[in-house]
Amino acid sequence: MDRASRPYLNGMGYVYYYSKDELSPERVAAMLKRLNVKSVRVWNHMTWLLKDPYTVNREVADRYHEMYAILKAAGVEQLVGMNHYWFYPKQMNMPEGESSGVPARDTAPGSDYQSFMELYETAWQTMAREFPEVTDWETGNELNHKAFLHPVKPIGEDGRDWFTIEERADICTDMMFHAARGIRSVHPQAGIIMPGMAPVGERGDGVFATSIAAEYDGMVQTLTHIYENIRSGAFGSTNPRDFFDQLAWHPYFAEQDEQGAWHWRVPNEKWVAVNKAVYDVAVEAGDDGVGCCLTEWGFNDWGSAQADEELTEHIQEGLRLIKEQMPFVTTVHAYRFFDSMGYVTTEKDNYAFFTMKDGLLKAKKRTLALQEAYGGAGDLNETI
Repeated sequence: MDRASRPYLNGMGYVYYYSKDELSPERVAAMLKRLNVKSVRVWNHMTWLLKDPYTVNREVADRYHEMYAILKAAGVEQLVGMNHYWFYPKQMNMPEGESSGVPARDTAPGSDYQSFMELYETAWQTMAREFPEVTDWETGNELNHKAFLHPVKPIGEDGRDWFTIEERADICTDMMFHAARGIRSVHPQAGIIMPGMAPVGERGDGVFATSIAAEYDGMVQTLTHIYENIRSGAFGSTNPRDFFDQLAWHPYFAEQDEQGAWHWRVPNEKWVAVNKAVYDVAVEAGDDGVGCCLTEWGFNDWGSAQADEELTEHIQEGLRLIKEQMPFVTTVHAYRFFDSMGYVTTEKDNYAFFTMKDGLLKAKKRTLALQEAYGGAGDLNETI
């Protein structure tokens, strides 16, 4: 990634797997082209695409290949595959549906933890071999968040519910190393994006707590610990490039009131400052110049047309500040294209920029602001 040129400040997140049976990739690609989107972050979970760490699920993978080809034909240049699910060694006797638990860190040969890491690396190798068209891999999502990286509980066993933030950073460091090694063993030119950090710390279980700075502090603490781990040489390498080529985090900006309700804020100088504070960790670690991908950009409109329209300012001002005051940002992925949650729930994901009405794809108000900022053109509402 050439940080100076910053070609991918116009990106989008696309959860293809959820909407694959109700919204064709051709329809999505048509709107991405009108938005002038050049980078797309696709949920490419290994438990969807693989039957096991060694075996591709051909039916699903073939549909993904078709989707990626359609996006490329529409002018998308950077295809980012993101995975935050994984498989387990058979001896761990895992309950059905478990996908985010990890054994406690134990580097002894033959431990469940080491067996897990070996399978994890193999699964990444299998995925990267199957999808050479994916230009960059994001090797996780929110692994600094309790819900996305927690102690594993085999059937019939009790145990801890959470890892500490330092323990999550240790495990994340190992996972990044094994993922990158697996990918590069078959696709050495692929870019590696670190798992996008969420603005959470020890003081908050959700995405937001009572202080914006406190939650960005959680990302600072996580990234600091990751760089300390790399520098120690105890995690496989002392070279950060053996773990990631780009940093990544979610730059959500909100405050929680005393009643627990969340309120988004228009990005401002304080928002720039807290993002710079995260990046400064890399600078202080001697990694100045490494790019940063903002992997989820936007906010929830809670299903309110008024909030959607008000979020126009959030989109416009944030992207202006990124371009003018945050030169370390190389990629921005608006979160996310379509609001369907597929088989998970009938509830809509109101972070989305498009919804469906009477069978036709319709843009929200803030999507027009995104189009203007991205330099796109054309009607963002399907017609009969």
